[in-house]
Amino acid sequence: MTDFSLIYNNRVMNIEDFIDSILYPDFSINKIPSCEIQENSQFYCIQLENYFKAKQTFQFYYKNSFLILQIRLRQMKPKILLTRMFFLPNININKISHTYYSNSVTLKIPKIYYT
Repeated sequence: MTDFSLIYNNRVMNIEDFIDSILYPDFSINKIPSCEIQENSQFYCIQLENYFKAKQTFQFYYKNSFLILQIRLRQMKPKILLTRMFFLPNININKISHTYYSNSVTLKIPKIYYT
């Protein structure tokens, strides 16, 4: 496996953090939410870290088998902090559940199986 790390501002960063630091220079990397996806036989699980419920809001859209996740600041002029796209075919968009615990959010997305 190849590691695509970059050095920027005297720090080693992965490509996503590097792009986020250029797009949002007034935020530190610790304040920008990050996300990971895990797959199970029954569902997909997206974990959002550094999500602050009082300051941020998330929205998701599903179009052409892509789940688009956006995290915005709660302000008069909402600013998009993070946008991620996931290719998730055959999911049930109406049964997505989420749990919020200690500055992290977990989205549980059930799969649909056709017989």
